[in-house]
Amino acid sequence: MKKNMQHTESFLKGLTTLTGLPYKKVRQYAKENNPFNILEHPHIMEPNEKQLEKIGLLNEFIASYNLLKIYELFGGRNK
Repeated sequence: MKKNMQHTESFLKGLTTLTGLPYKKVRQYAKENNPFNILEHPHIMEPNEKQLEKIGLLNEFIASYNLLKIYELFGGRNK
């Protein structure tokens, strides 16, 4: 398995574990599309209400992480 495929597979497994989306459905979608679309446009996966809520929380976490990382790199160390 190529290194990139290993990372993609890891991402898909984590995504399904954290959101409750069916792995087979997510993997099938990712074969022909960018898997990031699942987080950016979750309705393409036809999630139930609970799954959609988990995707929203995951997106909030990722956004917070990225902002905090930028702050630490550029603003937090100039004390």
